[in-house]
Amino acid sequence: MGICCGVESKDAVITEKLKEAGVVDARKPADYPKHHVDGAVNVPASTKDLATITGLPENKSTPIVCHCAVGGEAMMTIKTL
Repeated sequence: MGICCGVESKDAVITEKLKEAGVVDARKPADYPKHHVDGAVNVPASTKDLATITGLPENKSTPIVCHCAVGGEAMMTIKTL
């Protein structure tokens, strides 16, 4: 897993890498429908029970990009995963 901060989402390298990665949206469930990356899995930062998470890549070597509105929720979700 990794984190990428301060890079425009239109950057060609980032766009290409996102095609190869699983995307996790760490925001609250109420915020997810407002604006999210297509194909992103909603895993809120408050998630404690990993058994409830579905939709993550089955291949454990697949990179996962975790994002939120500012960064704090994404960092908490990275630690949980």
